[in-house]
Amino acid sequence: RRRGDDLLQRNFLFEAGNGRSVNNCSWQRDDGGFACIYPEDDRRLEADDPLLDGVILFTAGMTSNLLSYIREPGAGARARQGGLNEQQRQIIEMSASAPARLSLRNSALE
Repeated sequence: RRRGDDLLQRNFLFEAGNGRSVNNCSWQRDDGGFACIYPEDDRRLEADDPLLDGVILFTAGMTSNLLSYIREPGAGARARQGGLNEQQRQIIEMSASAPARLSLRNSALE
């Protein structure tokens, strides 16, 4: 997960003391937002950290990346997934228009 002192993985599962897998990013009930912990470094990063902000956490940690497994726990918890980073938006836009482009290309090749 690391190269030197750089964190290379923002969001992952790790084994907790009870043997269960736990997401390193979780809802912090007392703070009212998401934060991420990095057990190997004994670090906690808040949502405004450049490693997380606008990539996997959005709106001051109130929402998480739509394509992640970062969720507020509980059956009645509010859905807080909703953000996409810029690279994800570009890939979705490109993929969404791919069928029309491929159809046009196939038509031109006939």
